[in-house]
Amino acid sequence: MSVLFSAHQYQDLQNMWVNQREQVRNSYQEIQELIRQIQRLQQEIEIARRKVKLILSNMTKLFKSLLHGDKQKLQDLENALQQAKDDLTRLLHDYQELLNVKLALDIEIAMYRSLLEEEETRHLGIFGVGHGNLKSEKLVQQGGHSSGGWGSSSGSGRCSPHSGGMSSGGGSSSGRRGS
Repeated sequence: MSVLFSAHQYQDLQNMWVNQREQVRNSYQEIQELIRQIQRLQQEIEIARRKVKLILSNMTKLFKSLLHGDKQKLQDLENALQQAKDDLTRLLHDYQELLNVKLALDIEIAMYRSLLEEEETRHLGIFGVGHGNLKSEKLVQQGGHSSGGWGSSSGSGRCSPHSGGMSSGGGSSSGRRGS
């Protein structure tokens, strides 16, 4: 059996072959176009990836720098807080010392006031009523504060700001109380 192709069948096969060849060529051109688009997109992706990597690197450096700066600021604030606490402790200590000095001065003032009153009482007993020391009477009426500054009245001693609140000098005292 021999297979004979008729001219019509041969023409159909040839047309089919031309159509398939044209389809293959079109497919090849589409594939080539897609390959070019893929290569272009790969280049764009690579550029975008480099940009993202650079941005991430810069952001990481920035955040590290900010974090370091914040840590430094926090350390500075903690140091300032500790300094303020130390200063407050020192000021409280100084204040307590001043209160102690004030208390000692108040006691000394009360003692001198008492001695002054005893002296006035003794003078009044010797000279009679009305002949007392007017300056000391005025001092007692003013609450023991002399308007003359650091000096004391009636010659009972001198008190200076450098003597630590202690009086120096003389004055007369009988050495006995309640006479």
